[in-house]
Amino acid sequence: SNTPPEIGGGRGAASELDQLKSNINSTIVEMHKSLTYLNQAYKNYAVNKMIIYDKTLTKDEIVNKLTELLEKEDNTLFEVNFNALKKAHTQLQDLKLNESLPADDPIWTDIYTIESINEGFALNYLDEEGNFKNYSLKKDIVEAENTEFSEKHTFLAKAYDKYNSFISNEFIIVFQEKSIKTIGSSSVDFIKIISVPIKQAALPKWSLGVDVAFPFGGNDLFVVNEIKGDYWNDIPDSLRIGPGASRNALLTLGTKLSFDIPTDKSLLPSVFIGAGLSGTDVSKNEWTLSLLMGGGVRLKKFPYFSLNAGLCFTQLKVLKSEFEVNSVFVKPQDADYDYDFLYQRKFKPGIFAGIGFLF
Repeated sequence: SNTPPEIGGGRGAASELDQLKSNINSTIVEMHKSLTYLNQAYKNYAVNKMIIYDKTLTKDEIVNKLTELLEKEDNTLFEVNFNALKKAHTQLQDLKLNESLPADDPIWTDIYTIESINEGFALNYLDEEGNFKNYSLKKDIVEAENTEFSEKHTFLAKAYDKYNSFISNEFIIVFQEKSIKTIGSSSVDFIKIISVPIKQAALPKWSLGVDVAFPFGGNDLFVVNEIKGDYWNDIPDSLRIGPGASRNALLTLGTKLSFDIPTDKSLLPSVFIGAGLSGTDVSKNEWTLSLLMGGGVRLKKFPYFSLNAGLCFTQLKVLKSEFEVNSVFVKPQDADYDYDFLYQRKFKPGIFAGIGFLF
């Protein structure tokens, strides 16, 4: 179909059509010739450029290989063929618009075929402005010389300790002389073992603990004595508040939320917040709440027990300001048996120390 038709010696419309088809055919042949050259040039360039990604070569070896291939490049006619392609394509667009060319003429098949090849070339090798992309190794050599080559690997750590937790991922790196030939073994220079620690998720741990709280100023207790009145003499019942025992230390049972502080030492420190109850061996209304915050330390090899210390705020029963010690006053008619109306609960600061058991 690319062979120009034979033009007879006739005259008139037939000879004009033959001349038109001959011009179209010549233009198609010119486009095909230029496209063949350009496509082959880009294919050769793509193959040669892959040297950059050869993991068996060093940076200097890659640059040397590219230089050798550049010396063998023969792209002297690249721009000539590109300009010829654009000129022939423009000429073809003008010729196929001639009204004397029948719509069912077989030469349309050749026109559509060469236009499809040209569109594929433009899609692969031309930019948005219609200029051709790089086809020579000159730029790639400069880029390779100014590039630091590196290779990244992403991995999922699978190392566990005896408590089924991530600890580290071990790499054994063997440094050896690289042999150009694949036959035979290379001499090993040295072996390096690298242990990459795995960052643990900062998740808290629950613990149960026994602590001793020491409120500042102690925990004063009082004794309330009831003095019977004389009904006949109109003397009401009275109360007298006297000093009682003082409890400076409160045994507290409670729980804490602990956050570990990463360290390479054999002792693992932590900080925590929590709460505990004191006086659980007496009636419920005598229970005392303590809010705890502080730090602890435990052994890495046996991380279940910890020693804890810190600040506490303990809710204590304090005598109301309107009642005085060692004074007598009339007992209110609605006074309860436990004399709770004499007291109010306040949080007092203090310190604490104790032990904890981690889940």
